[in-house]
Amino acid sequence: TGGLTIVNRIRGHELLTRKSKLARLLRDHPARPHPQTFVLVPEPLRRTSNPGLSRLQVDKRRALGADDEKERAALLAADAALPSAWIVKDAQGAKGDNIAVCASAAAAIDEAESGRHSTAVVVQRYLREPLLLPGGRKFDIRLWVLVDPEFRFFIHRQGVCRTSSSKYDPESLEDTLGHITNHCVQERGADFAKFEAGNELFFAEFDQVLRSTCGMSLSDDVWPQLRCIVRAVAEAAHESLAPPPTRGGVRGAQLFGFDFMVDAGKKVHLLEVNGSPAIADTLRLRISTDMASLLLAALAADAVLPAPPAITPRSRPVSWAITPTTQPGSRAATPVRAGT
Repeated sequence: TGGLTIVNRIRGHELLTRKSKLARLLRDHPARPHPQTFVLVPEPLRRTSNPGLSRLQVDKRRALGADDEKERAALLAADAALPSAWIVKDAQGAKGDNIAVCASAAAAIDEAESGRHSTAVVVQRYLREPLLLPGGRKFDIRLWVLVDPEFRFFIHRQGVCRTSSSKYDPESLEDTLGHITNHCVQERGADFAKFEAGNELFFAEFDQVLRSTCGMSLSDDVWPQLRCIVRAVAEAAHESLAPPPTRGGVRGAQLFGFDFMVDAGKKVHLLEVNGSPAIADTLRLRISTDMASLLLAALAADAVLPAPPAITPRSRPVSWAITPTTQPGSRAATPVRAGT
C-alpha cells in the first residue's frame, strides 16, 4: 500500500563493522573513544607484479602501498613515543580468529606479514592495564544497539560482560585465554564456565562486583561513558549511513553488537562493532521482542504520519534512545537528541 518496508541491513554498515573503516572513522574524534589504531595491508595484497592485474588494479595497489607505508611509519612513531603492546586483528575478522597480542609495533608488523592474514589488519594499542574481576580475570562488555529506519540508536539496557576463565598476566602475551575474552576463544579452555555460567556476567551481577570490589557503579561510572561513545559513533557515521528522509519505500534497520573494555583508570574504550552479533541465550527472546516492537512501531508511524520536511544530511539530527528495564512487556522508549 505504499508503506515502509524494513530490511535487516543498513546500507554501508561496513563503516562500523569493518575494523579498518571504524578505526579511520574515529581516529580524529576529540573524545578518543577508540584505542589508537593503525591499518596495515600485507605485502601480497599490495604487490603490483602479479600477472593478470589490470591497470586499474595496479594503480589501486600502488595507492594501498603508499597508504600502508604511512601507516607503518605512524605506528612505529607512536610506539617510540609511548612503548606498548599491540593487538593485531583481521579487518574483517570475527569469532576471535587470527588475533595476536604483540610486545611491540615491530612485532605487530611482523605478525601482519606472517602469512596468517588474507585481508588488511588493524593494529590497535593494547589496553595493558584493564579493570579486572576478582581473581584477576579480564572481561569485556557487549551492548546490543538497534539502528532503526530513522537512524535512531536504541541501546538495550540488558548488556553482558564476557569473562575470561584464566588469570590475566600482562607479561604472558601468548596466553590467549588470559587475554582474549571472545566466547569462541574461551570455549576452548578447560575452565570455561568455572566462574560464571557460559562465562557471562549480566549487568545486575556486574554492578554488584563493581560496587563491592572496585569502588564504582554501573549507573554512575560505566553507563554514562557507554552512552557517550555510542552517541559519538552515531554522530561520526550519520552522514554516511543515515537514509534520506523519504516516505515509504524500502529502508534498513540493523542490530549491532558494540564491544567495550574498561581500563584500570575506569575509562571505557570501544573495541569494535559487530554487524551480526550473537545474543546471550537468556536475553535472546527479550531483545528480539523489543527489537520487533520498535520496528513495528516504525512501520505504524510511517503509515499514519505526514511526510517529514526535506532536510539535508548535514542538518539531519542524530538521535538515540534506550529501552526500559522495568516491565518485560513495556515497549516505550525515550529518544534523546544528539547534543543534549
